[in-house]
Amino acid sequence: MIETTITPQSRAAGRTLTELAVPPGIVVTTVVRDGNPVPPVPDLELREGDELLVVSHTATEGEVHAVFQ
Repeated sequence: MIETTITPQSRAAGRTLTELAVPPGIVVTTVVRDGNPVPPVPDLELREGDELLVVSHTATEGEVHAVFQ
């Protein structure tokens, strides 16, 4: 389980999971927004401060952060 947070500088801020084209093998399991879990549906627009919980058996932590940062 890897956690990454969307910052103002993140290229993911203001984009949906679909727009990010998350590579195969990286699964966003939960988005925590304002302390509440939000289902990671494809059209969810990521916002500054969102915390993503990600699982990957193929990508390194650095590779996961690179997708969202």
